Amino acid sequence: MSVKNYFIAFLLASMPWAYASQLTWQSPSGAVNLQSDGVTTLDSSFEFLVGAFPASFTPTESNLEEWVNQFVPLGDPGIYLDGSQRFTRVATLNSNASPFERTNRVYIWGRNGTISGSEWILMSRPVSEWTWPVGSSGFPPIPGGPEYRVSDVQPEDVVLGSVNDDGALMRTSSVAFTLTYDDWVLANFDEGDDSSPTADIDGDGLDNLLEYAVGSDPQTADAETVLEMTSDSQLVIERVPGRLVNWEIESSTTLQNFAPFPTGLELLEDLPSRLVYRITDRTDVRRFFRARVSLQ
Repeated sequence: MSVKNYFIAFLLASMPWAYASQLTWQSPSGAVNLQSDGVTTLDSSFEFLVGAFPASFTPTESNLEEWVNQFVPLGDPGIYLDGSQRFTRVATLNSNASPFERTNRVYIWGRNGTISGSEWILMSRPVSEWTWPVGSSGFPPIPGGPEYRVSDVQPEDVVLGSVNDDGALMRTSSVAFTLTYDDWVLANFDEGDDSSPTADIDGDGLDNLLEYAVGSDPQTADAETVLEMTSDSQLVIERVPGRLVNWEIESSTTLQNFAPFPTGLELLEDLPSRLVYRITDRTDVRRFFRARVSLQ
């Protein structure tokens, strides 16, 4: 061994606690990975994060709404690659501060969004196998740290979704949860802001209730059209799943005195993300339409 290599080996042996750890999370290439319908494959819209929840929080199917705020990712996500049908990512752990204590579980969370209707899979292994390494920001990271591989996950280790299911290594699950208006207000308004449903603090023409219903930012003037009419006399409302509201189509012949459209509307689609109506009452009278929303 050269003097230089001997010195490096001695330094590593004498101060192992001072070095951060690199870790890897990945899935094997060429595997079959499907969404909840069992047909649609995963694509590049999916990201896979490694991270942890606070020790006081246990993720379950009954508290899906809390995952986004409770989960702390480490580094950037690994993006699913269509060509190789896999993801892989490396990150550095600089500290064992909460929630990255060595006694806390390591989770891999795959998802293509964070709203109701997204596809998620959450998996882990027992702490004895997927433990957080020692983290330190004092020196450059040591490569070759722990690897967290989807191929090591057992069916009982999956909180949401599944592994090794009818020929698919991973199968995601469609999530369904609701966000109340009050919880939306807490997440989007500062103390002193007018968060009442009829207020429009960003002045973009959409009141707070409509901003809540369509998932736009009530603090930014970024209003888009809520109701669109297609060339074949269909009315389309793009909405956000999980919002506790009722939608109604109103009409007017003068852009004033709007009233509920009494007849001549056929509901074609009632999906979590959109409503589609067809106008069946064709008259020679020119009409204007608007969408009205109310809290359930």
